[in-house]
Amino acid sequence: MRNLIAISLIICSVSLSASAVEEDTCPYLPEFKKLRAKLGTLQPAEVVHALEQYWKRGDQRETCEMFEIDALLDEQEKSFFFLQVGTTQLPAQVIMRCNEYESKTTTCQSPVEDKTLHNDPPLPSLAVPATKFSVVSNFPSAQLVGIYRRFYNDVLDGNPATRLKPKQGLVSLPKDAKHFVLIAVYKTSGPWSYRKVVWYF
Repeated sequence: MRNLIAISLIICSVSLSASAVEEDTCPYLPEFKKLRAKLGTLQPAEVVHALEQYWKRGDQRETCEMFEIDALLDEQEKSFFFLQVGTTQLPAQVIMRCNEYESKTTTCQSPVEDKTLHNDPPLPSLAVPATKFSVVSNFPSAQLVGIYRRFYNDVLDGNPATRLKPKQGLVSLPKDAKHFVLIAVYKTSGPWSYRKVVWYF
């Protein structure tokens, strides 16, 4: 019994030490702690605005806060972008914020790595729509720049993306196509010039 108690104390001590180290390596500024505490009371558009304003602090914010802000924005902004397939809406699965983007490959240039194929765990693949569909944005100030298709291998190999040309605002995909991403790039205002919106098929 004493051995079990000793082991438990050791495990507890190690856990606390690990937590302390983690907190020390990523200290949140008081302003960011206050912001995180009130996010749950805000609407998605208000959350995005508040996080954008904090992002503009630049050197005055902790670098480690950058990754949490990116994750929080990704979660909120998904509600603004979707594929309209008949009466069904398919929300965006990943959104990246880009200072610039490479028009040939759609690679997003940002302090946060382009995560087109770097999601952990991997996101589920959607069924290819049997009918034509539209790419819709309710994001403030967003203007569609282009819609692209990239097969997974092309992303890994850095090959160019295929730019799709909607007809009367509708997009169609080959029914037998597999293992590709549909990408919509929007020009936006604020700290980032572009939003890269992704769906997986």
